[in-house]
Amino acid sequence: MNKRPTTIWRTIAEHYRTRILSGELKPGDKLPTARAMAKTFRTSVFSVQNAMAFLVREGFISRGHASGTTVLERVERLTRVGVVVWTGAWIPETYWKAATLLAEKLEAAGCRPVTLQERRDETAGIGHLLESIRALDIQGVVALDAPDDALDALSRTRIPLVASSPALKNRRVELGSSDFCELAVRAARDAGRRRPALVTNFPEAHFREFRACAAKAGLRVPAANLAAIRGFNENGLAENARRAFDAVRRLLARPAGKRPDALAVFPDDVLPGVVQAVYASGLRVPEDLLLVLYRNRGVEKFVSLPAVWIDADVDAMASAMVDMLGRVFLGETVRPVKIPCTLAP
Repeated sequence: MNKRPTTIWRTIAEHYRTRILSGELKPGDKLPTARAMAKTFRTSVFSVQNAMAFLVREGFISRGHASGTTVLERVERLTRVGVVVWTGAWIPETYWKAATLLAEKLEAAGCRPVTLQERRDETAGIGHLLESIRALDIQGVVALDAPDDALDALSRTRIPLVASSPALKNRRVELGSSDFCELAVRAARDAGRRRPALVTNFPEAHFREFRACAAKAGLRVPAANLAAIRGFNENGLAENARRAFDAVRRLLARPAGKRPDALAVFPDDVLPGVVQAVYASGLRVPEDLLLVLYRNRGVEKFVSLPAVWIDADVDAMASAMVDMLGRVFLGETVRPVKIPCTLAP
């Protein structure tokens, strides 16, 4: 074999790992001596030792001076997990927080996490990502904010995969947004507000849910109090803010008796525009207008006004992903999980 010294040990390790996993080599079988392997693979004993050390760490073999190298009874265990974060024009703080929590929880579970970053606008990077996964001997992947084409490519590798995207049918853990409407209405009602309004980039689902929750709370939400952010762009923070500014400005320009006294906003990508529109209206916050805002991507740093915050529970998301990946690795059937929002204390 004509392999470079830096990669030959991996070739040797993969050769014997494949034979063990296929059942060709059974528990109790002996492997050749290091010198015999070195001769077979035309390499040094040092490279063979590295390969054997890798197989020992992975639980495939045991080594002893008297007993030699023996194949072990295989106990399937997830030990190396890739946590892949996709970023756009700016870094979504929630997913970096999730990646940090995932690493901590995986280490606590006895896994070795490897965090990788990919850009959403560089589809050519998928091939490089797959090469990295193979080179690092990653056994399972958690994909955060992954584009659909990347999920498709990862799925074809048959590596156990869990994602935060709805594009993955069952093996997904999402930060839920449906309960945002219920919590926002509750916050408005508890503050004694009677005319809540909603600005959202999910009008089809949120408008219906917001009005239903308001009705249960004894509040009426006219159609004029529902504003959609059209043409929302996941990577266009400035454009999203401009669209939100226009929507909120129209809501707050209405006469005092019809103007909203509580404003719920989803998602937090649009908050810079919302804050500008509120300042431009001259309204006092929270005396004239209660702000109820979703906190997910870390854009609250742009908000200098008092507000009620509804949080994405990232810690619960990370725990659910670790649990789901372990079950997928063992071949269990899993169902999608939605992590509920919480009212910040």
